[in-house]
Amino acid sequence: MNAQQLLGLLQETGVRFATGVPDSLLTGLTDALAGHPAIRHVVAASEGAAIALAAGHHLATGARALVYMQNSGLGNAVNPLLAMCHPRVYDLPMILVVGWRGAPGRADEPQHLPTGAITTSLLELMGIPFFILAAPAPSELERLRQWLATRGAGTVAILVKADAIPAPGVRDTMPRQAAMDRQLVLERVLAAIPPDEAVFAGIGHVGRELLQIRQREGPGGNRPDFLCVGAMGHASQFTLGFALSSPGRRVWCLDGDGAFTMHMGACNLVSRLPGVRFVHVLFDNGAHASVGGSEVCGRDTDYGSVARAAGYALVVKVAAESGIEDALRAATSCAGPALLWVLVSPHAKEGLPRPGNDLARYRDQFRSLTA
Repeated sequence: MNAQQLLGLLQETGVRFATGVPDSLLTGLTDALAGHPAIRHVVAASEGAAIALAAGHHLATGARALVYMQNSGLGNAVNPLLAMCHPRVYDLPMILVVGWRGAPGRADEPQHLPTGAITTSLLELMGIPFFILAAPAPSELERLRQWLATRGAGTVAILVKADAIPAPGVRDTMPRQAAMDRQLVLERVLAAIPPDEAVFAGIGHVGRELLQIRQREGPGGNRPDFLCVGAMGHASQFTLGFALSSPGRRVWCLDGDGAFTMHMGACNLVSRLPGVRFVHVLFDNGAHASVGGSEVCGRDTDYGSVARAAGYALVVKVAAESGIEDALRAATSCAGPALLWVLVSPHAKEGLPRPGNDLARYRDQFRSLTA
């Protein structure tokens, strides 16, 4: 089944609006939604926000919307699904399309396995019937059509396994004129960080590029780095929680614009706690680049104004290589929290490493280097 066939079937059920947070298993779907002539498409800040958007659409039209997400995002979606949209509350139905990362019996990254193991149980606990889409075969389309026909007009979920919706063979992410290469910027940032200062890297390419740089440095490249391989949008709070128990030590958070936008309110706390020496490096590429390249909902947001309003002591926008060194000097001399807002390209190098399954080893190394 290709994405256009799936969308055609969902249109038959009345879907005219789609929203969600991109997932690598659903790249074919989100690409098909881009510019779709009959389904309005909005990328949401978070999965919970997408549920709320879909609920508002149902209030206005009486029709179910399509909400797509990775299964890890069900955690963000549980509250509005149960507290607002449940049949015993307002009864605001929708159709969920969920990428099933970490499905039992299939190899995947360690951060996906716990959620993958309980995905069906979580849906059952919420009383949401689900269909498992496992193969890109015409027979799957007919089975899904029949299944939807028996499920009435309530909330239902379609769990999508790997390769069930083929992704496009070639995809060109949105260009950003004169944007810098993120790995080049990252190398310059890391060179300016003293070896005893902790670095937290957010989800996606930034953490994998950090890992690649450290691997190139060899055995002498061991640094107190912590890779936030999951929990999208929470890297700043992991960093802040560590900083609060390490008074006087400067900490660095390497973040992405999609993740930052997902829980943007969290940045308010960074400036509210005295004595925290926090450097927040925000790599703004305008895209969910590690899961297919869909545009983030906050593309072209003035993150500098957001940070100033939240109380950051210093905000520096870096749009060219010539400004990197001055920005780093300003950040390292600033006593309060600083934001370096760096405009980078959405493109990443091929073959970036992953940390693998032994994440406890990285945790223990980080602890030993920051003790």
